[in-house]
Amino acid sequence: MPKYGQLGCQGFIVLDAEHKVLSEATYPFSDNRKRAFQEVETLLKPFKQSGNAIVSGTGMPRDGEATGAQLGQDFIDSKLNLVSVNVPSMDAEHVRCADALRKLAMDHSRVALEDVFKEIAAHFGHEEALLEQYGFAANQDEKFSAKKTHIKEHHRLLAKIQGQLQQPSCRTAVPAVFVTDLLEDFHSHTTKYDMQYSDHLSSQAAQ
Repeated sequence: MPKYGQLGCQGFIVLDAEHKVLSEATYPFSDNRKRAFQEVETLLKPFKQSGNAIVSGTGMPRDGEATGAQLGQDFIDSKLNLVSVNVPSMDAEHVRCADALRKLAMDHSRVALEDVFKEIAAHFGHEEALLEQYGFAANQDEKFSAKKTHIKEHHRLLAKIQGQLQQPSCRTAVPAVFVTDLLEDFHSHTTKYDMQYSDHLSSQAAQ
């Protein structure tokens, strides 16, 4: 247990089976009970194995069990084999981001996460420039703008990675639970948000 001990209503400290810190402080239980438990569930999700694998009563793997089980090759491929948005530069950048994420999924190193941040940040910057250049969602009400929501999601993902890089537990290795969540986030982003601009940009021969 870290020296600062259990935080209780101010947030939970979550450890893996090897007593490595998955989270120094989850969302405060006293502020929002439902959100606090949802965050803990998200952290524990990769350790809740199905099929022939064993799930410990605490939601954590027992000694000798594999951690981050969802980071098998099938899981990685399902999240990083991305659909085309029919914009050549965006598809190429998606491949580079996926390659960086794949490396992170294999070695969980801080250096790999830093590379992921660089690739995704550069991609998001270029993508936002294209959305502006080709007038994506230009006629939508600002309050409900698809472009505004898209860019907000960019900021959320980048802040999430930066936050993990600032965690003391991330000085050398990145927790499997974070890697799992990040792969799911990136896959969701490309399928939910990026496909929204596919027809608009491709119809204008955006490269």
